[in-house]
Amino acid sequence: MDNGRRFDFRKKKTFFTEKELELEKKIASLETMLSFLKWKKWYYETACQAGEEKIHFIEGTKELNPEVLTHYNELQSEEKRKVSQTPHHFKSH
Repeated sequence: MDNGRRFDFRKKKTFFTEKELELEKKIASLETMLSFLKWKKWYYETACQAGEEKIHFIEGTKELNPEVLTHYNELQSEEKRKVSQTPHHFKSH
């Protein structure tokens, strides 16, 4: 096989390796967004069942009780579905 063809194969291999990495990053980002969406869905489902959102707050505040997130994560069978931190809009400023 001549050097020109070998170079073409290497370029193609590099191209597909780069595309694979790009796609894996996009998938990871989408998985993170899906996990957050599922968390929010659960959050509002449980608030609807209770008839109020304050069941998720530290008593007397509008700040998310960290135990709520812990409880949610305990319900998740897949590690990738767990929300690793308090969602940004619930954090104290």
